Formats: sequence, structure tokens, C-alpha cells
Amino acid sequence: MTTKRRRMIKNFLPALLAASVTAAVAQSSEDDKLGDFFKDYLGEHLRQQPLDATRLADHRFDNRLDDISAEARAGWLALARQTLKELPQQVDYTKLTRDGQIDFEIFQHELQTQIWLTQNTHPFEEDPRTYGRYINDGVYLLLTQSTQPRETNISNCIARMAELPRIIATAEKTLTHPPKAILETAIRQNRGSISFYEKEIFELAANSDTLSPIGGEGRGEGAARDKGPHPPSPPPPPPPPP
Repeated sequence: MTTKRRRMIKNFLPALLAASVTAAVAQSSEDDKLGDFFKDYLGEHLRQQPLDATRLADHRFDNRLDDISAEARAGWLALARQTLKELPQQVDYTKLTRDGQIDFEIFQHELQTQIWLTQNTHPFEEDPRTYGRYINDGVYLLLTQSTQPRETNISNCIARMAELPRIIATAEKTLTHPPKAILETAIRQNRGSISFYEKEIFELAANSDTLSPIGGEGRGEGAARDKGPHPPSPPPPPPPPP
């Protein structure tokens, strides 16, 4: 290599490095935009569907269950559609790193899948097992998978149990004519849920005093049904002779 050639490379090398760094920063910035956009979507999705938040170890909404009314579920679909529309508008795919492009594609395909499933399957109308997940998992997951303090988990269980009548009322209003095989499976699963609320919930909660609002009266009545009335207490022993 001639001296003149070495001098040319030496002079242009800083400019080449600067251009490379600038391009890398631009790509990183676009990846950050994708990350921020996804976080905004995920935050709203989890706010709408607290049970998903619990499954993902996000405990901000552990005291709530999803609003599964038809109007609320229309909001889920609207969020997916709006996010899918805004994704290429907010994030420039061509400026992403290859890893960022893969994340973009996965996110995009997931939104498309959500929309297709909502439009072509009808679990809330045709599959009673859908409601069983809220009735059972909404409480069970807090007692078996959450790393929150036990008393916090139990308090959230009580709050969620107070919402179960709303879930059941929505099921009664929404379910149409599920296939027989699915209905029979749901009935068997519901028997397990009944057993969970009659017995296992107290074992999982280790009979904490905080559980008394959901255990006290109902649990006592169950014991009375199982064992019958308590026998009267024996009379006190006679006093000793003088």
C-alpha cells in the first residue's frame, strides 16, 4: 500500500466511523420507538384484561377481573385494530435493526391473529369453558403463582370473588347453544371449581385470618351440612366435696 493511499484512508476513517455510529444510533432510536409503542399497547391491553396481567406477573390489576360484556370486548377488538393501523405509521420498519424488524413482524402478526380470531371464533357465545377460566384462574393464580405478600394476594382474591356474580350473569346472558361435548367438559371443570372454593382455597391460603370474609359463614355452613348439628356441651363437673 502506497503512502498516499494510507494517508487517504487515515483522513477518511473518522468520517466513515462517524457515519457508521450515526446510522447505528438512528437504528437504535427506531428500535426504542418500537419498544415504547409496544409498551403503550401492552399497558392498555392489560388494563382492559386484568387476568392476562396476572398471568404475565403484572400485579397492578390483581384486585379486578375483566369486563367481559359485549361492549367491553368490542373495545378489545378496537384496540387491536387501531394498534395494527398505527404500527407502521409510528415505527419506520426500514430503520429498524434486523432484530427490531423481527419484533415488528411478530407484533404485527399477533395483532392480525387477535383480529381474525375475534371475527371468526366466538368463545364467549359458544364455549362455557371461557367463563370457567375467570371463575377459577382469577383466584387460583393469585394463590399459586403470585410473589406478592400472602395477605395482599388474599385481599385481591376477595375482591375478585366479589366480581364472580358479574361473570356468571354475563355467561347466562351471552352463551347460546354450545356443542354438547364442550358443554359436558365445562360441567366437569365446574365441579372442580366448586371443590376448589369449598376446600382447596383454604388450604392454599393457609387459613390466614385475612381470608375470614370469604370463609367464615360459608365455610361454617358447609361444615354443618357435612357433620350435622354440634352436640351440646357436657355439663360442668360437680364441685369437689368439702
